[in-house]
Amino acid sequence: MDARSVANLPLNGRNFLGFVFLAPGVTLAPTAAAGVGPSIGGQRGMNSYLLDGADNNQTFLGGPLGGLGGSDRYQLSQEAVQEFQVNINAYSAELGRAGAGVVSVITKSGTNEIHGSLFWYFRDRALNATSLISKNLGQVKEPFHVHQFGGAVGGPIRKNKLFFFANYDGQRRTEFNVTFLNLPSGFNLSSDPIVAGFQQRALDYLTPRAASWIRGFNQDIYMAKMDWQITSAHRLSWRWNRQRFDGVNLEQTGVPNSLEHTGDSEINSDMLAVFLTSTLSNGMVNVARFSHLLNNEPGRSNSPNPEANISEGGQLVLTVRPTSPKVASLCLPLAGPPSALAKIPADGANGQTRSPSVGAATL
Repeated sequence: MDARSVANLPLNGRNFLGFVFLAPGVTLAPTAAAGVGPSIGGQRGMNSYLLDGADNNQTFLGGPLGGLGGSDRYQLSQEAVQEFQVNINAYSAELGRAGAGVVSVITKSGTNEIHGSLFWYFRDRALNATSLISKNLGQVKEPFHVHQFGGAVGGPIRKNKLFFFANYDGQRRTEFNVTFLNLPSGFNLSSDPIVAGFQQRALDYLTPRAASWIRGFNQDIYMAKMDWQITSAHRLSWRWNRQRFDGVNLEQTGVPNSLEHTGDSEINSDMLAVFLTSTLSNGMVNVARFSHLLNNEPGRSNSPNPEANISEGGQLVLTVRPTSPKVASLCLPLAGPPSALAKIPADGANGQTRSPSVGAATL
């Protein structure tokens, strides 16, 4: 896929890795990380990602560094992509280290003429319909705002010898996470007044924690590249790119998660790559590459308290983070007596639970 196709094909969210789904034999599939990624030839998590021929894999969760195809986070701006290639099978040995496919991306370089571009994309809830879930819950139209903006410029420093290219891409995105008490159809309080009293206390505690909340995708991407045509046979290039992603309340998302059970997700990555391309003869070319990656993806929590999963009839109702054993009692089998509190280990000074997970509850 050349630069013209990359620039003109429609792509929701401007994540260049979305182009991989245009290749035959590639489908969406769940991944170890949040979101979805490409399944090539029926295989998941066995792909390799190259950026200018250098390794660009996230080795902990798998997938490309900085994000996944189909997500709202990405390491490289679509504006900086020159070529995009998906190798499904029967690729050469130089592209190894993959059990499924190899995705290779080549970045733009400067030329003898100065070229540049600016872009800004905007989406807002005023242009959207109210979702079916919000209608059923009687809620107003959910917040939704997207701004994607940036630019690129490239040209000569010294014609025919030294060239530069620079790019910036920014994203500010706000979405709504719909949350509600996922009670089974036909749920009613127990006919036993004692049990019903415990159930009502639990519902009074859980209802305000089942309020919907806002999540955000804020990202800044930078890239700088220089090319030096040393001689007609040797070309030296170097590239530096940086990603700073701040995912507000993205650690846990979905209907059964309360705001106190989520937190911010971050991606901080830097990559430096140097390439020397040498034409040794009419039939032989050598490329020497060096790359250095720094990647840090901390996840933060809105609450330091242990997790509690509230269930009814084997169905998850809501996940919260209770503040003390007394409150955590609402997260234990409520059909039983209060003596269940004795089973919760406590930190004597402040009464907070020690265990990382309180347990499951039954309304």
